[in-house]
Amino acid sequence: MPILHIDDYSLHYDYRYIDKENPTLLLLHDLSVDSTVWRVLVPCLDPAFNILTYDYFGHGKTTDSAEPISFEKLFRELLSLFQALRLNAVHMAGTGFGGVLAFLFTESYPHLVRTLSFLSMPFYIPKEIYKNELQNIIQLLTVDRHLLVKKIVAENVYPITPEKTALITNALRRVSARNFKQIISIMIDKTFPDRFSLVQEMSRLKQPVLIMNGEFDPLFPANLSVILAAQIPNGRGLIIPEASHLIELDKPQMVATRLNLFIRGQKSPFPFSEAHQKAAGELKRILDKGFSELLTRRPFLRMTVMRGTAEVLWNGRPIDGKWNQRHAKELLFYIIMNRGSATRTALIDTFMPELPVPQAKTRLRVQLNHLNKIFQNSLDHALIISREAIALNVKFECDLLDFMEDLERLVLKEVSVTERAEQFIQKLGIYSPSCLAAFQDEWTGSLIEKLELRLSQIMIRLLDELESEGKTLLEKEILKAGTAVEPYDGFCKEKLDHLS
Repeated sequence: MPILHIDDYSLHYDYRYIDKENPTLLLLHDLSVDSTVWRVLVPCLDPAFNILTYDYFGHGKTTDSAEPISFEKLFRELLSLFQALRLNAVHMAGTGFGGVLAFLFTESYPHLVRTLSFLSMPFYIPKEIYKNELQNIIQLLTVDRHLLVKKIVAENVYPITPEKTALITNALRRVSARNFKQIISIMIDKTFPDRFSLVQEMSRLKQPVLIMNGEFDPLFPANLSVILAAQIPNGRGLIIPEASHLIELDKPQMVATRLNLFIRGQKSPFPFSEAHQKAAGELKRILDKGFSELLTRRPFLRMTVMRGTAEVLWNGRPIDGKWNQRHAKELLFYIIMNRGSATRTALIDTFMPELPVPQAKTRLRVQLNHLNKIFQNSLDHALIISREAIALNVKFECDLLDFMEDLERLVLKEVSVTERAEQFIQKLGIYSPSCLAAFQDEWTGSLIEKLELRLSQIMIRLLDELESEGKTLLEKEILKAGTAVEPYDGFCKEKLDHLS
């Protein structure tokens, strides 16, 4: 694989050059994989095509860079390849993030792109859904890459084969965690001002567009990709049957055939009449409504713990099971409070530090099997378990997490101190030192101590702000409600006496 030196790193690429008069197809891979994902597709493409593949920096064989990643830096990689290989306009095809990169590059350099092909590109997804998915991947990348591989394989290919699993495993092993996190960050910042919708922007593209999605794509429904393709003047949509997200791995021959026909064929714009515009606008309003409802109705796991009992719900209904046996509810609560994943070592250190390691590992294995069995009876594949870690594979919520996140907003001065003080008083009305009475372990006790310390810190901060603004009545209300979380016994009475 040739090397191109850019700034302080080496970019690895592969260029199958046939003839300068022939079409050149540039393939852009998705996140968490690298250019090896194209190995089974390239032999199926038109043998006359010039084909260029490469690894983004921090991926595959391309080395890392000290400079932070940005779309401008990714554009510079592409422009360096154009210059080094003396390329004119090319045909671009990208999967997932590769499609986003291809679109944004085309916006900035339209003269360098003849056609665009988007493979499994999520162009219209509510921000929270997509953001949660990406943050979950970041968490697993940090905790246990083996666990992340299992998740990515399960959600990105169909059927799962040893060859696909090995390819994804090897690719993910080479991904730089730092750059992966940075890519997620710039993607959210640039493409999610409101929600991830490229439909309006794409409607301005002059290049012909081919959209292909797998029938079983877990992130973006394939039928919607075809509907959205109809809203792009030069758009064509196609569902790839019996395929998941990485359609280039699942159905390489079918994907290659469509790319060959698209690049070689006539690509005159579809008629775009006034009636078409009106119908497209009406359809977009329907889609807006549908996606808003999807955001509010999306099934999720919820654990409630602050009423002195523990309850686990799926889509609002209790999940039946022996939650009081083998630390099931404690383990689930710990995993949720750690943002959906935990290592086995952390679980052992937290719940059985006094046991010898071999005995602790055996006991934890029994406990995890019990927890997994509860989920399998009601919600299969909710847990992903590897030799090193455990993760939730569903959207989850917890009333204590909500409570703690609401607390942190009270220290931000985006709203008046009066409003924040009133909200704090409401939170004090909800909180009770015995709110986690359903759990008797030491970890939960330490969690209560940390929570009360934070409540105390916020109370003191709000009291100082209220005092500086002369809002004595609100000070008194907080002090009357805050005895359970006062920094020391008698603090609230002492302050009240002073105010009186």
